[in-house]
Amino acid sequence: MKSFTGFRLSLFSFLDRHPLYPYRDDAGELKVLLIGYGQRILDDILPTVATNGQLLDTTLHITLASSNPSQCVDTLLQKVPYLPHFSAISCMNKRVSESEMEDNRCTLSFEKAQLTAEGMQQLAGEHSDYRYVIISTGTDEKNAELARAFGSCGCDEPVLIAYVQRKKKPGLTMPSTEQAELIPFGFDADGAEFSEELEKIGLNLHSSYIRSADSRYSANSVLHDFYHDKYTYVSNMEAAIHIKAKLLCCGISCSDLKQAAKEFSARIAKEPALIDRLASVEHDRWVFSKIFAGYRQLQDQTLIYRDGNTTHSSAQKWHTCLLPVDHTGVSSIIEEIWQAAESGTVSDPGLDPLDQMTLLLHQKCRENAEAHTGTVDSLLKTIQDLLADNASFPLSAYESFKQLSLAVSELRIHKRSAISLYRRSWKKLYDQIRVDDGVHAAVLTSILDNLQAEMGSLIEYVSRKDYKEQDRILCRGIPYALTHQFRPVVLKLLSSKTTDSIASIQQMDPAAVTFVGIARTAMELAQIDTVLANLKRYVSHYLQETEFEYSIFVPNELCGTADEEREDLVFVPLLERKALVDEMSMLFSAAPAYIDVSGADPLLTAAAMEYADTQGCGVFYNCGGTFLNISRAEELEYPFPKQGFTVEQMFAINGADTIGVESSRITGLENIYQPLWDLFLQNSMYWNTLPDKRIALPDDRTYTFPFAGERGEVTIRTQQAVAQKLFPVLQQMVQLQYIRDISFDSVYGSARTILFSVRPGITDAAQFQAALQSLCDGFDPQTMTFSLNYNHKTLQVSGLRCTVSLADDNPAYLKGHKTILQRLTELGGIYDVVYSDPKTCTFRLASQEMRHIMEKAGNLAEAYVYYTALLDCGFDDVENGLSFRHSVGSEIRNEIDVLCTSADRSLFISVKARNEGAFADPDLNYLNMVAYEIRYEAEHFGLNSKAVLAAPALPMFTLAANGTYVLSTYAMKCRSRGVYLCGKECFQSGMLGRTLTAIMNDADDTWSDFLRPAAGTAAPAAEVPSATAPVPADASVPTRTTEPDPAPAADSIPAQIIPFENLAEGQVYYGKIVGIIPKSAFVEIGVRHKGTVVNGALFISDIADCYVSDIHDFVQEGDVVKVVVTYIDPQKTQFRVSMRQCRNGN
Repeated sequence: MKSFTGFRLSLFSFLDRHPLYPYRDDAGELKVLLIGYGQRILDDILPTVATNGQLLDTTLHITLASSNPSQCVDTLLQKVPYLPHFSAISCMNKRVSESEMEDNRCTLSFEKAQLTAEGMQQLAGEHSDYRYVIISTGTDEKNAELARAFGSCGCDEPVLIAYVQRKKKPGLTMPSTEQAELIPFGFDADGAEFSEELEKIGLNLHSSYIRSADSRYSANSVLHDFYHDKYTYVSNMEAAIHIKAKLLCCGISCSDLKQAAKEFSARIAKEPALIDRLASVEHDRWVFSKIFAGYRQLQDQTLIYRDGNTTHSSAQKWHTCLLPVDHTGVSSIIEEIWQAAESGTVSDPGLDPLDQMTLLLHQKCRENAEAHTGTVDSLLKTIQDLLADNASFPLSAYESFKQLSLAVSELRIHKRSAISLYRRSWKKLYDQIRVDDGVHAAVLTSILDNLQAEMGSLIEYVSRKDYKEQDRILCRGIPYALTHQFRPVVLKLLSSKTTDSIASIQQMDPAAVTFVGIARTAMELAQIDTVLANLKRYVSHYLQETEFEYSIFVPNELCGTADEEREDLVFVPLLERKALVDEMSMLFSAAPAYIDVSGADPLLTAAAMEYADTQGCGVFYNCGGTFLNISRAEELEYPFPKQGFTVEQMFAINGADTIGVESSRITGLENIYQPLWDLFLQNSMYWNTLPDKRIALPDDRTYTFPFAGERGEVTIRTQQAVAQKLFPVLQQMVQLQYIRDISFDSVYGSARTILFSVRPGITDAAQFQAALQSLCDGFDPQTMTFSLNYNHKTLQVSGLRCTVSLADDNPAYLKGHKTILQRLTELGGIYDVVYSDPKTCTFRLASQEMRHIMEKAGNLAEAYVYYTALLDCGFDDVENGLSFRHSVGSEIRNEIDVLCTSADRSLFISVKARNEGAFADPDLNYLNMVAYEIRYEAEHFGLNSKAVLAAPALPMFTLAANGTYVLSTYAMKCRSRGVYLCGKECFQSGMLGRTLTAIMNDADDTWSDFLRPAAGTAAPAAEVPSATAPVPADASVPTRTTEPDPAPAADSIPAQIIPFENLAEGQVYYGKIVGIIPKSAFVEIGVRHKGTVVNGALFISDIADCYVSDIHDFVQEGDVVKVVVTYIDPQKTQFRVSMRQCRNGN
């Protein structure tokens, strides 16, 4: 792309050969003298010097000497009006403008000079400390004359004098002196384009930048953006040019790029803060680049993501980030500040301007996204209608649209992995539509373009774009940018594990891959064929931009048993190293760049190593997601933006077949999942009994379609609204291979005709058709939704009206149920609540999602873990309730509660909301079974996976005899099974997200250290469905019996912490007598205030109904008693308890 003038390219080439940094003085000042006038010096030389003169620990001074300095200033400020914000400007010793910053990034002085030989002598004398001089007056002869005169002035320090020469003419090139180096540049034949080496660095910078935001951004899209978008090309090439300057700032030579990368990598490993400082330099360079291009800082923030704008506008020449940064480069935006910004809180005034703008843009993008919600929904509906109206579009377009709609839904719950899903599905649908030349296609592509513009602010909000981090990404990626081969050719030695065969390919995104394997027997060949089947299925779906070839070396004796017509078989007389090396040489016309030997056969590895030595290939292996160099592949060990795997990809790599997920069943709960979980914890014993009393209304219907029988054509005529609801369900039935060939017929008024074919397996096609027709006739899309039951092969229509019969035998439970319903109403989870009598309530659930989580406590626990992983952990992908077959066509199915992926690692999470008693059999058999199951699934279907059991009722730590906290029996059993236990300590406020992140990153078994209570303190305990929950004051016992509770042993009471401010009169607890005085005792129930234990006062009159003369007649220190809180004094931080009132049931 010719985005720079030939002269500007020549100037860049000159600065590449003669960088500015070595001409700094001992005080860190870089002084550059520009002599001349005209367009080149103002439009090219001055901007290039000011931009590339932004260096580490350097103060830049530029003086421009011309015959008419006032005119130069006026012309410059007309073209570059925003320059005074970053540079102090003076003209003939008079201040033209003051920089708005405390420290100038550049001072710019304009002086009057006679452009003659005598004038050069005067300039040289006045600026003897300027060691870098560039001359451009408009004519080659004049430039040479002035350069000769300036160089003959006898400079005290070595000085570089560069002068513009457009034509090579005899006599104009002059010899340098000992103190003055005279160098012509700017010849018309020079710098017609950037060097291939520099352009490669620019492309790598763009790839690193874009894939840090979206790790699955396609290689072809990276190339297209770089070479076809002028803004992208110019920005990255200017950054590439400055990389060598940054390296010189670190004392690193750039003569050998691989060596420079190695030295820089070692330097930043020893001095991590260097990245932040270089990032601030990079930001200053970028700011000057934009300012000299005529950009200004945006003042009207309503223009952001409006009328085709994003956070910048190339047409209107503004950008939101032309702001100064702290020279330390450190970002002060921590997680708490992000969350405050997302809740609408004004950013911390202590942040520097760029950090403040990052948060302001984050808030603005959220506002815009919310404002555009209706427009986006309208565009999606229009796309769906147009797809349905036109039969010429392929059925695959419907699937792409479904994926697009899903991506929009997931972006609205801030799921970052949905960014790439949105981009992929948008482009796929766009390409599928463009195949059609009709009017509908033109309209649809226009609507998709509008959708893209409307979604911009939401995508930026979900990505949490830190604008300082963008500069740090560039600086950290310098070794990668210097050495990376974009889309190399790779030879991959096959492994028996598909994950070993594909993991590095996924990360490297090569242009072409040849898989090579070895099979000594027919059985080994059959095993390789199984691996190849998984590989081919995966690459055809996920790596469509890469070309693949397959070669299997087999001995000649297999000629009779193997299919000799197979093109991938290479028959070798003798499977020995020399023969294999020769065969490898014949596979490639040009040697591959790299050979991946991960998990490969030893003989094949030895042959590949010998082949690599003869061809100069790099050899490496993949260890747990990290590339390790064996020979000539050091560059692969440098940090690079890893391409994260989705959950679906992870299962596909392992040959499994995903059927569906339940994540979509709990969408829309992102704002209330935490209050819902708190409600459950505080009222768990009541919550668990509420669904048991639900009475199904006629809204619920189930249709069962058994396997067997003949296929048939089905036609359903129904209303438009019904068809829109039914279509996704039919798509699910296609995936389950119940039906096929879905299409919409023409529209008649508001009616819609849906046609599809029933696959063989339905007993009675007519009955199937009649059942679906009946379903449609009575369907109310406003109050009912569809769902498929995968295990029972049924299509279920679920109503959202619900009637519950409240507890009729215990006032405590009646009160608890009403408390739950009242809180659900406040949260918007239910509405239209009507009590037909005091114990019968009818209401509408706000959504199918609310119905799902209310059906059982386990569903709510799964939703809590899912949303925490999704919103608090920053993982690449998170799914809930994934159903899968062990292999394509297999009848063996499983479901996993929550799955998370991060780069090439994963978590398999089993959520068990049962109380502790369900796990506490003598041999822990149930716990052992659950741990074994999740570990098996993680090992067989994961990617560098870890198995996690999330059980809110199980303690992770227990108090040992020496007063320290050690792992509990449950945690030890899980550890012995290779499973991480997320127990009740993890379910304290704010702890679960931190815990899951620690497990994902755990390498040395220290993930739970921050959860372990310190010696001498009470173990923290969340309010979970176990004995630690408060006992209802108005219940005789929590188990709804009429017999009194036996008091538990002191050592059996789980440790708990109750904040004093959470204490309420009427709450019932088990506590321990910790002190006795003549007229009262003190009971510890776990109350804390500012870290101090607060015990309840038990007066002698509150012990029993009878007269008590001596407290010791009734209780002793260490006894466990059941008490009710009767009085709280917030001023004195004191409270009273009573045993007597508790026994009386008050």
